[in-house]
Amino acid sequence: MARSVHYYDSLEYKKAETNSPIPIPPAFVDPASLPPPTYALSSELSGFHTIHSVHSTESQPNFSFKDLLSSFLDTNENGNSATRARRNMPKLENQQLEIYQMLTITDFETDGKKIVEKIRTHEVFHGRKRVEYAVFRYDKEEVYGQTRMFFSIQYGSRIVNLCLAQRYTHVETAHATGLEVVKPALDQNYNGMFIAYANQIDRSVWIVPDFGSGKMNDNNLFNRYLVNTDADRFSWINTKGKTVKLPDRTYVKWTEE
Repeated sequence: MARSVHYYDSLEYKKAETNSPIPIPPAFVDPASLPPPTYALSSELSGFHTIHSVHSTESQPNFSFKDLLSSFLDTNENGNSATRARRNMPKLENQQLEIYQMLTITDFETDGKKIVEKIRTHEVFHGRKRVEYAVFRYDKEEVYGQTRMFFSIQYGSRIVNLCLAQRYTHVETAHATGLEVVKPALDQNYNGMFIAYANQIDRSVWIVPDFGSGKMNDNNLFNRYLVNTDADRFSWINTKGKTVKLPDRTYVKWTEE
């Protein structure tokens, strides 16, 4: 996958138009000389798993994992249109899955600094509920998703490492915090569930519920969530929030006695 746009790369691009001086990093390394990111799945879930044993859960919308996987393989592996009839989509000869609970990404900044990031799918951490999100990179866009399951399949002669995730989409509204507002994409195909290659994950991202928006009906999802780009390791260039412009009458003036 293509390397993320890092701070100095973006700064150079943005300042090129104004001919402003570009600060030199303390130890700049040519990005082309750095090794590509590596992706490793670990914490394998014990037991025997097949495509028929993956079911919806209380916190996961209803969808057909079997149909979703067939559509993914038909589109991404075979290069066909996603509008093809399901009967013409590929079926796995070996329907066994290897399920994992952690993905480790090793990458490098443009100054050569090594970064190791771990993304998990286990929903319990030290007795408390945990939910993790990631940024998935496509050719023309980035997609937010809650990581639900890492798994590998055998397709033909290849082992393919994949991720099942719940998509979150941008909401055109401003929040008092200035953070980007998103919502679960339950109005999309498969109730917003999607499959991506594990190496499409660029980095983790911190998404938290907007508790004031209330919960959706029949599940534990909230109507709106906030993307905390202040905690993003590329926060210099990834902030997309909009601060609410409040009318003057909402401000309280201090007076001196």
